[in-house]
Amino acid sequence: MKKKLLFTILNVALFLNSYSQEASLYLEGLVEPSAIINRGTMLYVQGYNNLYQVDTTSPTPTAISIYSPATNFYMSNLTISG
Repeated sequence: MKKKLLFTILNVALFLNSYSQEASLYLEGLVEPSAIINRGTMLYVQGYNNLYQVDTTSPTPTAISIYSPATNFYMSNLTISG
């Protein structure tokens, strides 16, 4: 029983580690990314002053700014409606 539990925990840890490294490659160069939402093949990332979109099916996925708040306004929560 202990071996099965240890094996399961190890597999989960390895999966999470590999996924987090892959996701961090998409966020390279962004200013203070604080939230990320996955919608199919699109990632939406909230930065300090921008909302970014990343198409993960692209051969070279890059973050494209799709929204910037007005001066002296900041984003605090990332939600997708619809």
